[in-house]
Parts: sequence; structure tokens; C-alpha cells
Amino acid sequence: MEQSVADRGHWDAVTFLLTCRLLRQRDYAAWCSGQITALEAAIDADPRWLDALLTTAMRYAEQQLKLTSIETTWRPWGDTDGDPLRLFHNDAQNQRFQKRLAPRRNRRQLDLFLDTPRTILLNRLRSAVRNRSADYHRLMRRARAELGNAPALTRLEAIHDALENETVADPIRWLERLMRVVIPAAKEEFPTGEYDVASPLWRAAAAAMVDLPFDPAHPEYHASYPLLQARDWEECLAAVDRVADWTAYPPLHHRRITALSAMGDHQAAREGWMLFCWLHPDAAASALATTDLRPDGLHGVWRQFTQLESACGEDAIAISDFPALIALRYPLQTEPPLFAHAGGTIGWRHYQLLNRLSAAEQRGAPDIALRQSLKQNSPGLLRAFLKQIPRPH
Repeated sequence: MEQSVADRGHWDAVTFLLTCRLLRQRDYAAWCSGQITALEAAIDADPRWLDALLTTAMRYAEQQLKLTSIETTWRPWGDTDGDPLRLFHNDAQNQRFQKRLAPRRNRRQLDLFLDTPRTILLNRLRSAVRNRSADYHRLMRRARAELGNAPALTRLEAIHDALENETVADPIRWLERLMRVVIPAAKEEFPTGEYDVASPLWRAAAAAMVDLPFDPAHPEYHASYPLLQARDWEECLAAVDRVADWTAYPPLHHRRITALSAMGDHQAAREGWMLFCWLHPDAAASALATTDLRPDGLHGVWRQFTQLESACGEDAIAISDFPALIALRYPLQTEPPLFAHAGGTIGWRHYQLLNRLSAAEQRGAPDIALRQSLKQNSPGLLRAFLKQIPRPH
């Protein structure tokens, strides 16, 4: 709930379904384009369960977050006069959730700043760009006459032109302009609604790059990158997996992990981190330090690693030992086939040694020889192992 409001500045049923990952990004885009009549058809859930979920969420937004309800209408991109979009086929259900909930505003304080003719015109122009409205050209001519060369107009023009010309002849040039000009402009003009503007552009880039091989010198020149930006997780994962030797490239590891985590496959994401750390420890360390690890339950494991590093010294535990700490917290029932890529790495050997020690000590008395071997190879891992052994009362 809070994430949906933070990302978009409001709550509504559709953005909530996107945030909860019950609605796929490409299905949302198809709905906005008028290709899907009622959005419930694209959601793999029982309509009664979906109704109950949205009812509970809306009640929470109103009662706990104190959001104010405003009636709204969903319309297809570029069509302001046609039939509105629907969430449910049933009229009563559809009407009940056709609301936008936003934080209350103190209008008496803000009117002087927000309700000027200039701001009203710019907001109407922004709405026309976001909704692909036919009113755009008329509003832009008026804005140019009244506002001259205001920077906002240049940004909105760049966004509109990109949306109007999604046919990509040169995918590299398209992507470069997207990253350098269009996306920064979208972030500036639509701070809480960038996705609706940027997503179709990212997907157009991905479609044009689908046959480009991965180039480690330019890792963003691959379909997996714009798909990641579009939050099309399934397609991003598929694009990575199509690279036969993807395990050789750190950016593809990170994209794959991000997609798995966003799809809710937290076990596979943890296994992805393990492989990443074994094969590319330096790149993995940088990624771990800048990634929110809470969704996959690894924030505590990362904190344990950094504490061991501080207490024992960097020579006592390495980033390639982080997978062993993950396995201590989340024991694997079977080893994934992907782990075969890590055979022979130092981290893999330490992980296997820790597994042997754990198995031996579960059968009976402490195995002094294995403990000594682990101490010689990774004192920090031995310390972590001993700490998690229950002490006799």
C-alpha cells in the first residue's frame, strides 16, 4: 500500500495490482492500449478473491493511511472520448473500485502556487502527453505562444515525439536517446507517473534489440536491460537465459536476480546471489552493497557478513563465502543444476566444506578435523557455524 502511494502519489486498484505483482506490466500496457476489455481477464486469480483483496486494501487506504477518495475513469491511451477501460466485467464491481485515493491537500496554502494559469496549462499538457491525447498539438501550440521556450515544453515535446515514433530503426541510437534525453525528461515531468510514459518506450527498445548479442563492453545494449527498466520481469529473465554463456557476465547475473526477486521467487533469487558471489565476487560485492536485500530475506545475512568481516578481518572471510552464510540461514534441500558452473571456485570449496561439517556434526560428536580445516580456509565461516550451534543448558 505505502509503496504504491510512494511510487505514484496516489492509490488505485490498478496501481495496487501492479505493485503487488498480480498484474504483469505487459498486460497493463495492453489494457491501456485498449487490447483487453476488462483487466480481470489478465489476472490469474479468482474474481471473488480479487474483489475481497481490493476491498480490504481500499479500506486500509481510507482508514489507516487517511487517503481521500476521488472518482476517476480509466481511459485508453490516446482515446479521451471512447469507452472507458474496465477493471471488472460486472458493472457494480467496476464502479466500486473506480476511485483514486490520494493524501489530503491543504488547498488554501497551495492554491497561490499551483493554480496559476501557467501551471494549469502545463498540467493539461502533461495529461495530454501521458494519455496520448489528440489535444496535445493544440495545447503545445498554445503553450509555445504563452510560455515561449520554457524547459518543461522541451522535455514534454521530447517525450511526446518518442511516444509517437515507437518504430525503432536504429536500436542503439534509440536507446541512447532514451537514456540521455527522454527518460530524464519523464522523471522530471512525471515524478509519480513516470512508468506509464516510459514503459512503452523501454519495451519498444527491447523489441528492437531482441536479436542483438550481449556485448560486455556495452551491457545496456541488450534486450534484458530495457526489459528490466520496463519491469517486464518474465521477459527480462527469458532474455538473460537466451544468452548461452550468461553466467560469464556480472550484469546478467544481477538482472536475473532482480527479475526473480520481483517475480516473488525468493529462493531462486538467493541461489542467484550464491552463484554470482562464487563466479564474480568483486561485482557481486558492489551489487550487494547497493541492493535492497529485504525482499529475499538476505538483509540479516548481509549484516552478519559485514559484522564478521569487521570482527575477524577481511582475510578471515571473503565475499565468496557469503553463499555459505546464505546456506546456513536457508539450507538447501537439493543443489540447483546452475551450481555446476561454480565448481572449483574457492567459495564453492568453502561451501562444500561447511556442508560436510554440518552433515558430520548432525550425526553426532563435533568433527575436530573438519573444524580445523574450515578454520584454516575461512575462520569467519567457522565462527558463524559455531555461533548457530545450540548451546547445552
